[in-house]
Amino acid sequence: MLAGTTGDDGYAREAGRDVDAALRRLPVLSTYSANMFRISGLAADVGATAIRRRREEVEMADRLSTATPSRFGDLAPEQTPEPEQFKAAFEAMAAPVTRLVHEAFWLSGLASHDAAVGAHCRALAAEAAGRGAADESLWGAALDAWAKTLAEPEFGALLVRRAVDLDDPRVDAATVAALRERLPRRVLAPNAVLAVAAATADDGAAVTRHLRALRESPFPATAVAEALREACAPVVRAVSDGCAELLRVAAEEPADVPSVADRLVRDIAPRVRVADAVLPEDPLADALHDEIAGTLTRASVAWTNSGGAPADGLELLARASGFARDASTRELVQRKSRELSDASVLAVVEPWCSAGDADGAGEVLRLWRRRQADPARRADLDRVLADPRAVRAVMAQSPVRATWFGCGMRPYGHRAWAEETWVETRCVTVFWVPVYPLAAYLSDEEFVYAKVPLAPWVRRARYEVPILLAVLLAAALLGWVFAVGLVVVVEAVLLGAGLQRRRTIEGWLDEQVGPRSREG
Repeated sequence: MLAGTTGDDGYAREAGRDVDAALRRLPVLSTYSANMFRISGLAADVGATAIRRRREEVEMADRLSTATPSRFGDLAPEQTPEPEQFKAAFEAMAAPVTRLVHEAFWLSGLASHDAAVGAHCRALAAEAAGRGAADESLWGAALDAWAKTLAEPEFGALLVRRAVDLDDPRVDAATVAALRERLPRRVLAPNAVLAVAAATADDGAAVTRHLRALRESPFPATAVAEALREACAPVVRAVSDGCAELLRVAAEEPADVPSVADRLVRDIAPRVRVADAVLPEDPLADALHDEIAGTLTRASVAWTNSGGAPADGLELLARASGFARDASTRELVQRKSRELSDASVLAVVEPWCSAGDADGAGEVLRLWRRRQADPARRADLDRVLADPRAVRAVMAQSPVRATWFGCGMRPYGHRAWAEETWVETRCVTVFWVPVYPLAAYLSDEEFVYAKVPLAPWVRRARYEVPILLAVLLAAALLGWVFAVGLVVVVEAVLLGAGLQRRRTIEGWLDEQVGPRSREG
């Protein structure tokens, strides 16, 4: 009777870890060539006496420099194993879990099992010899044979019987159950590993061949997916490690973000292409893309927050956009790109904002927009100009708000309301009537936060109201002819000042953003 139970989750997990450890020590593509029974030449069910006698034979043959015959015919090793290989095989037989794993992958006397082992051995040998494409049918035969074996009750009974014969408390019913659970994935593993290797070598034909063998096999799609994911584990680890390193640098050494991001993209992009080729319909491939995109996005934010140039942050976001797959990830990248684009625009007018000239900053942006040919940059400028809150200038002091009998200065309007704040315009008032706009501010009920550009119609009123008042006063005192002449003179002076200011801004923009790319 086989001891142990499969009902205890903790016990099952421990048995699973033991089986996984034994499978890891047996390389996937060497499942048969490194099998302890194939190397030693012993049957899988031999006892301690036969093992000791065979070991003595091998040691004697080594001393005499003679060949060590094998009983396995065409499944025997192509070359006599080295003494170290014999030694490792004999010593591994003392580990019961490892021995049971190796027995599952070697001849047992059960006809269907032996046929599966032989077919799989021949398929792997053909692949190693470079005949995989010519002998593609070998894979189909091997996987069909293994699927038939794993479905037979006799094979399960064989594993139970061998576990009982080992008579070791480290091998019990939970061990057998764990091994049987992992066998389908392990049988499919060689094709999955070979598909990954082919994708790494950019051999599309080989990738297609191995994926076809897996998908046309009788194994469930879930087992195929698990095998492919397991084969891609090194890719997943590489992406995870690379992203973790970039996030660490972003948090601790943000000045190094661009160089580390370059290295991440250079080293990881080829690996992700491997996952794309091997897992074309698996969400894992998309998840890897989104992990890289999210990491580059967070790194770009850290870079700009630490004082890095927004243009470099935008370059990182452009790379992130190339990786993003999920809609939410794409939306995140686009939102951060807009924010950094706006920041790069506002960085140009920072001298005006620092000087408290919000309207001057707006004028610079409008002139830049007229001379800009790049549609993307024009869109950035349009977005900033359309947002009454975007340009925020420093205030030398808080604006005055005081009236006496309705005469003085006070705020009017609540435009661009958001987050409990709004944009208001401070005006000179006469008996509570606003007659002249002074400036616009971002405010709430208690505080004034920044100076912002005046609305377009208010900017016009700021110039037109004084001219209108001057014309009316001149007409009343000196007549309409003089008033019209005064208007002409004032308009000429304002036009000259405006042209001079425009030339000054044009020259400054040439230095900051380059010569004009289109006539305004």
